Amino acid sequence: DTTQLNFNVPALDQYGNLFVDLSLPEAELNYIVQLMNDKEIIINQKIVTASSRMEYFYLLPGKYLLKVIFDRNKNGRWDTGDYLKKQQPETVKIFSKELEIRANWDLEEQWELKQDNH
Repeated sequence: DTTQLNFNVPALDQYGNLFVDLSLPEAELNYIVQLMNDKEIIINQKIVTASSRMEYFYLLPGKYLLKVIFDRNKNGRWDTGDYLKKQQPETVKIFSKELEIRANWDLEEQWELKQDNH
């Protein structure tokens, strides 16, 4: 018995690329950078510790969001606060613009994060 599966892969010119120059306020923190689609499903997640250029290649055309979590305890996930310990939840910032990726286009953005005040 054999099974045959046919599928098509779009040509490279049907994808777009996103480049984000991310400027971070503190070098001793971890930052969780999440690229999400318009339904807020995480497409890509990276942990960064210094200002850098984020590169996302071969994205399908559509609308995307960027979110950064200030990972104070460096555990790789967002933590809620604790009222009894007087601990605030970890800060979350969303990029102010919706990012629209088009086929065969590169989109470049700059995002300068400000100091976490918690």
